[in-house]
Amino acid sequence: MILLFAFLLLITTLLVVGVRYVMSRYKVFTDVRLQSLSIAPQVDSVGGVGISMLCVSVEGVSAVVNLLGTEYTYSEVVVAVNREKHQNLIALLQLRYSLTGVQYQDVIVYRSECCCFRRLVVVVAKTSCNTERLLEYSAEQAIYNYLLVVPSTAGLLPYAVGIVADAIAAQTYGSVDVVTTMDRGVVAYSRQSWKRRRVENCQLTTIEIKEPIVLDKFSQEEDGLLIERARYNFWDFLSLNIMRYRNKLLSLRKP
Repeated sequence: MILLFAFLLLITTLLVVGVRYVMSRYKVFTDVRLQSLSIAPQVDSVGGVGISMLCVSVEGVSAVVNLLGTEYTYSEVVVAVNREKHQNLIALLQLRYSLTGVQYQDVIVYRSECCCFRRLVVVVAKTSCNTERLLEYSAEQAIYNYLLVVPSTAGLLPYAVGIVADAIAAQTYGSVDVVTTMDRGVVAYSRQSWKRRRVENCQLTTIEIKEPIVLDKFSQEEDGLLIERARYNFWDFLSLNIMRYRNKLLSLRKP
């Protein structure tokens, strides 16, 4: 009887130790995976061109994840929303990216406590504002010289910001004021031209990018499922976070 009790105690101890070890390793994996979601990969910046992506009234967390997935180092995402209309979205972003807010006169500016999410800024207007006012709020919080306006319904390709930066850096004859694209509503402005963009007959140096930088309509309307990362390992399958569909690995985590 004593031997049986000792055997059961040994088995129980081994199981507890094993479970704790597996959970600790899974926590390490989860931390690394979260860090990989919004860190720009090792892509050289082009000519020191910094670009802030401005997006107002985003429709969901998936839009923010898409913008953070850009493969360009000198870039950030500035999201501006109304507090009354987007309370659920603000709460989800706070939880997902560990955001803490600082109150100013008209807005609350949220930034992440985690270094890996410092490329995200969320600006919350305390009172209801129109799109133009929200754009102004986001531009005030942006840190880079070029402001890329992205409609809330658009999803950028991973290399989109790099294409814009490359087009700006290629203009050796002088600075670029405005960069237009094939995709409606996706326009980049320099700091100097931002205030003048609404002035009629204003002389601005404009260039156009003649290649798509926005996800096609079919890709954006696919129900499924958000592809957060290109590489997965056994832990993803084990935790039921992803599934294999044809030749793709799709995330089962809702945005």
